[in-house]
Amino acid sequence: MAKQNKADKISGERYKRFFERAPIGLYQTSLAGEILDANPALVDMLGYADRQSFLAARADQIYINPADRQRWQAVMERDGLVRNVELQLRRADGRPIWVRDNARLIRDPEGNPLYYEGTLEDISERKQAEMSLHKERRQLHQVISSMPNLLIRVDEQDRLSAFAAPANFPSLLAASDSPIHTPLVDLLPPDVAGQILHALNKARETGQPSKFEYSIADGKQQAYFEIKVSSISDSREALVMADNITDRKLAEIAEREQRHFAQVLSDIAITVNTTIELDQVLDLILSNLERVVPYESADIMLLDGDSVRMVGRKGRAEPGMTRMPSERYALAEIGNFREMIESGQPMLIPDTRLHPGWKAIPGTEWIRSYAGCPIQINRENIGFINLDSSVPDYFSPAHLERLRAITAQAAVAIHNAQLFQSIQSQAKELEIANRELEAFSHTVAHDLKAPLQVSVGYASVLQAEYASVIDEDGQSILAEIKAAGFRMSSMIESLLLLAKLRDVQETLTTVEMRPVVDGALARFPDRIKERGIAVEVMPDLPPALGYGPWLEEVFANLIGNAIKYMNTDNPAPRISVRGRRIGSMARYEIEDNGLGIPLEAQERLFEQFSRFHTGHVEGFGLGLSIVLRIITRLNGQIGVVSAPGQGSTFWFALPVPPEPA
Repeated sequence: MAKQNKADKISGERYKRFFERAPIGLYQTSLAGEILDANPALVDMLGYADRQSFLAARADQIYINPADRQRWQAVMERDGLVRNVELQLRRADGRPIWVRDNARLIRDPEGNPLYYEGTLEDISERKQAEMSLHKERRQLHQVISSMPNLLIRVDEQDRLSAFAAPANFPSLLAASDSPIHTPLVDLLPPDVAGQILHALNKARETGQPSKFEYSIADGKQQAYFEIKVSSISDSREALVMADNITDRKLAEIAEREQRHFAQVLSDIAITVNTTIELDQVLDLILSNLERVVPYESADIMLLDGDSVRMVGRKGRAEPGMTRMPSERYALAEIGNFREMIESGQPMLIPDTRLHPGWKAIPGTEWIRSYAGCPIQINRENIGFINLDSSVPDYFSPAHLERLRAITAQAAVAIHNAQLFQSIQSQAKELEIANRELEAFSHTVAHDLKAPLQVSVGYASVLQAEYASVIDEDGQSILAEIKAAGFRMSSMIESLLLLAKLRDVQETLTTVEMRPVVDGALARFPDRIKERGIAVEVMPDLPPALGYGPWLEEVFANLIGNAIKYMNTDNPAPRISVRGRRIGSMARYEIEDNGLGIPLEAQERLFEQFSRFHTGHVEGFGLGLSIVLRIITRLNGQIGVVSAPGQGSTFWFALPVPPEPA
């Protein structure tokens, strides 16, 4: 027994020396959790001044998280020991420290629990390093997740050896529980896998990276990628980077479509204004519309009272499958038309079978989606452009905006074509009326000449054959009958000439004016001699473009007027004919020193049946209107310079002949 006690004493002293000198923390606690003992290493580890102050500390002062103590206690009660439990404790200065705890339950020889003993190892540096590494990995993951790139590492056997895919990245890789070491051809769509493998071989051979673009359907939207392939130095491994360029490509596509749409609008504006035939305008509108808004069937309807009439259609045309041109529909029967008239806005119907206002006209049951726009001029509806498709949700709001823009162009073109049709119709009616009027005037004029000639002839016979029977008063009456007949004949000839000038087209040639003037003067030799008028004609009258017989009529009318309006009291009556070239025109003047014309009369001088100085001369007022019409038909100008008592100068100007080549 003495030897056993001595051995126990030696063992106890050794344990005590080990306890005091151990480099790691050692402790003993009661079953209730009170600290019974701690070695200097543990006291120092937890930052206490001495063992007494540490032994006086409570468990809740040391454990940062009470749940750690509860978890430790539960494991100990279940297993009788605690292995490698990592805890966070609080030092005396309040700073946290990470430790690894290993403990066991100590029992007496009879197996009764006595206390707990264990070791605490400071693992703060390792935990700090682990947390730093974890933080770096988390940050790296966040960086990779925020990048728009999919990274794939490919081994020398064209298998996926590693990859990183950012969040919300459109998937290029096929779903796989374990994609690592899986051949690319099993993970990628065949077409993109083939392109990547081709690029891999090229990069391995040349050492130079290569890239290409690829697109896939991502839901309802197309996703676009720029795929870059580069080899890894000193190996046959490679790196594949897929950059999601969907936003950029969609922006490029939108810009390209916008430029295309602007060009289509420009083309429509140009093409529809090259014609004013309504049928051609309608066909051009529908053809150009198809370039920017796809459809199965399109038609144009115009309002006609309480109904609409189809005037143009393009697209689906199987028998009984669509509306046909020239059909009419009552507005009251078509709800979508009534809605557009009330709102003045275009209309989109994604599914006609779900739209309460849609009524299928016989032959249009196939239509499932519809887009329409009212045609407006000055905010007044004149019709509709309608687009149809057999596919629900076929037309988009973007389609509707394009339809609205094109309809605005179409409205102007249709309105102009309708105006042209109206003008054409009125012109045709006017042409028919003019022909009837001219036929009537020719008939009347010719029918008047025959009895007029008979009357003048009988008056002449009476004067000659019955001179001895008819007294002086009778002879005077017969002379007046003849004079009236001659005046009426002259008026009829003037009317016939006016009618002829309206229709006759003559080829303009170079006209030498001196012979024309001489021909006109030859009509008045007796009257010129009787009045004693001195006539002066400039010797070198310039030639002009015209028609000789008409120009002789012009000079005859103007010279005749000068003779008529020559004052009988004029002691030296004179008429001068002059001409000179002014630029590209030849100007001719007929000057007299007669009565002159008041300014107020000059304003209506060239109107038909216009007369002045009615108390001095007789006339019908047709001569100057004939002159005006002739000069106008010859592309010339005419005018007068006159004042009462100072004579008159009538002038006209005509184009000169072109210079010889």
